[in-house]
Amino acid sequence: MGSNNRKRREAKVDRPQRWAQALWLGLIVSLVGLALFLVFRATAQSAYLPEVEGRPSLQVDKAELDFGDVKLGRHVSASFDLKNIGDMPLRFSREPWVTAVAGC
Repeated sequence: MGSNNRKRREAKVDRPQRWAQALWLGLIVSLVGLALFLVFRATAQSAYLPEVEGRPSLQVDKAELDFGDVKLGRHVSASFDLKNIGDMPLRFSREPWVTAVAGC
């Protein structure tokens, strides 16, 4: 019976040590997580550097398209990449349009 009491006392001593170890481990994991968050946040914020400051500015990858001679009734299509290179939000007040010019 004496050995059972000794084991119980040793177990009681181990519990605070385990809690302390778990607390330290949790603290270390939290600090590492916070450091990673701050690094990724700084990287994401510095990834975009606007070319125009104080206003929005639209950049189009193609100013002109030349399809050559297109027969009547034939459909052609094109795609454009649009990018806001300004530091303010870009909003359209009306629907954008494209003008087709023949014979140029």
